[in-house]
Amino acid sequence: MSIPDFTVVVALDRGHLEQFRVVFPTWVAFRPELLTRPWIVISDDAESNEWWHERLAFLHEHIPGGYLRIPWDWEPDLPQRERMLTGLVRAAEWVRTPYMLKLDTDCLASRGGEWIKPEWFDRRKSMLNYAAASMPWSAEPVLIAS
Repeated sequence: MSIPDFTVVVALDRGHLEQFRVVFPTWVAFRPELLTRPWIVISDDAESNEWWHERLAFLHEHIPGGYLRIPWDWEPDLPQRERMLTGLVRAAEWVRTPYMLKLDTDCLASRGGEWIKPEWFDRRKSMLNYAAASMPWSAEPVLIAS
């Protein structure tokens, strides 16, 4: 069994963009297979399309299939962290693959090798219709199935 197709989803605002720009090269270096997957970038609607296009140029260089950028202004009365998480949940409507991988802006890729186990997705061995994986010190899953 192989790993099923998934979409990489990242939520960015002005405050997290630079952080993501710093960690993104680690994903390019150690997990280049992510670059061939579909990508969705949820971006804070507080900034203009031109502002985002200019600042996301580093993605254009590395993601051959491009990415879908979805500006969001949902739930403006929520704190920013909750707004970003809401954007990630709502991104699911644009995901066209069976699974999505939520990439945190502060996650570094530190080595290559196996990291997603195909058996997590084998429905013959599990009644679950999803898989979630996270670092042991994190309460946030990084791989979420539809």
